[in-house]
Amino acid sequence: MPADDLALYVRDVRRTFRSGPRLITAVDGLSIDVARGEVVGVLGPNGAGKTTTVKMAATLLSPTAGDIRVCGVDAVARPRRAREHLGLVLGGDRGFYLRATALENLDFFGELQGVSSRGSRRSAAMLDRVGLAGRGRDRVETFSRGMRQRLHIARALLANPSLVLLDEPSIGLDPEGAHDLRQLVLELADDHRGMLLTTHYLHEAEMLCDRLVVIADGQVLAQGTAHEIRRGAGVGPVTSVTATGPGDPARTVTRGGAVVDVASRHLGGVWTLDVIWSTRGADDELLDRTLSDHHVLSRVERPATLEETYLAFLRTARPAGPPPTPASRPSAARPTTP
Repeated sequence: MPADDLALYVRDVRRTFRSGPRLITAVDGLSIDVARGEVVGVLGPNGAGKTTTVKMAATLLSPTAGDIRVCGVDAVARPRRAREHLGLVLGGDRGFYLRATALENLDFFGELQGVSSRGSRRSAAMLDRVGLAGRGRDRVETFSRGMRQRLHIARALLANPSLVLLDEPSIGLDPEGAHDLRQLVLELADDHRGMLLTTHYLHEAEMLCDRLVVIADGQVLAQGTAHEIRRGAGVGPVTSVTATGPGDPARTVTRGGAVVDVASRHLGGVWTLDVIWSTRGADDELLDRTLSDHHVLSRVERPATLEETYLAFLRTARPAGPPPTPASRPSAARPTTP
């Protein structure tokens, strides 16, 4: 797909900061595509460059080098024009006048974005869109964290953007608030908007995203569907064992060869052992030897979770190249939230 047809096109972007005499590279040669109607999740540890990437895509930061286009507009050369096509959700408690009502806040920010001609009708419609229809005349200071997060999304939608950027949208929300927000993200993607979100919640990423981008130290380690990332990490099945016996059984399992990773925990006199195998499959003889001094209570083979794959991948992966073109990606139905 041509770059101008994408909601977001990021190529070979680099961003450096100076800290005293040191030059710090926050993002190093990063490339990401987001098609319209697609949700792309960015995963990575703290300091990986996730928020810096979002801020560059939102034109809040200029890249040191590289190309960023929002709906075909050069976001580096024409940032104001690019902002007409995007909405940004940084979240948190900041960003609103707390003593003003929700409608007053949206009317104010709508006027700044040039949607004042539609006035409060647009603001009211966006409150209804995010489930705050009955709270428009309430002060924002009375809102819960989840309600404020939904108000951030309403603000981002005022100009009807084709691209929405969300930086850790569900952080700090209770389970009900997080569920409602995830459902809203899926509905927005169904409106043919491109969505780029960062998150630390691996189950959320797998639930919401058509594709994932794993970054560390400002570089892309992998991108693709959750299945493609598992395959790229060389991760196969997981054998989960509960057992009683002397000592930690994980101490006798050596990483490498058939074993990608191993983890154990001890609770109430029972060991739980999770062995992540490579794509070669489980080595039952090795596991039998490992557990020879233990009494096995249960032994189950299952697929690796995205979290297990992600942690294993961070230990072993190297930077990846640019993403495949959207036309070459396998199509997949997006899952719904539970």
